[in-house]
Amino acid sequence: MWHDKKHGSGDFCSRAKVFYGGESDLSIFRWLNANCDAPVSTEAMDLAATNGHYDNLSWYHENRFEGCTTAAMDGAASNGYLKVVIWLNENRSEGCTTAAMDGAARNGYLEVVKWLNEKRTEGCTTAAMDNAASNGHLEVVKSLHENRTEGCTTAALEGTVINSRAKVARWLNENRSEGCTTATMDKAAGLGYLGAVKWLNENRSEGCSPAAMVNAASKGFLDVVMYLLSKVDQPATNAAISAAAENGHLLVVKYLHENRSEPCGADAIIRAKKNGHCRIVQLLLEHEGCRLAFKKETSMRMVMYRLLCM
Repeated sequence: MWHDKKHGSGDFCSRAKVFYGGESDLSIFRWLNANCDAPVSTEAMDLAATNGHYDNLSWYHENRFEGCTTAAMDGAASNGYLKVVIWLNENRSEGCTTAAMDGAARNGYLEVVKWLNEKRTEGCTTAAMDNAASNGHLEVVKSLHENRTEGCTTAALEGTVINSRAKVARWLNENRSEGCTTATMDKAAGLGYLGAVKWLNENRSEGCSPAAMVNAASKGFLDVVMYLLSKVDQPATNAAISAAAENGHLLVVKYLHENRSEPCGADAIIRAKKNGHCRIVQLLLEHEGCRLAFKKETSMRMVMYRLLCM
């Protein structure tokens, strides 16, 4: 049979025991346990707990010596298996790590978070609130805010904005002091989230960096580009024009070109030409400053080429 053929193949049987030990049907694992002397590791019980197989745990506990590690409770908590978490707490001594509450919070398991806070001492890290917020689990965020001291980082508000968790973003803005960074608006602009950009501009003081305009321009989000220029005082730079030109966003190039804050450069024409965006090349070459910049750049490149080849 298959076992006789595979038994001597490296650690096949040990890996099989781990795999089947983590499955809900223990019949194959029990057969392997009775008929195969290959060792099994703590990973088997860890995996069973992580997968929520409550009945398996008592069997391992009574019939095997390997036990488990903190990964058992960490995994069960992260996946919302409160019954398994309670069983491990009452019958095993390994406990858990901060990964248990962090994982439960990240995945929105409020009751698990509450139980861990009341019954265990490991606590959590700022990742708990950061990820709960990013994933839109407002009640978990509130519970952590009221019952824990770790708090969060700027990643919490940034995550809610980027993931369009408006309700959580507003709550964090009103109840927490961590705020966000300029990277938040930069990323929102690059995703075309005009509503988020507006909200950040009206409710936060961090603002953005020049990357916001470049990000929006490169993706062709004209409405975001127009808002950044008119309301956030982000200039129409050559970098933004080049990014839009490279990706063929004609309307964005036209708008930025008409409102540019810097003298024409050749980079936008070169990038557009390279990618076959002829209408953009034509548009920019209609402007004398751009023509002169392009001519100067190409002339310099020709001179350098000749010098290198001499």
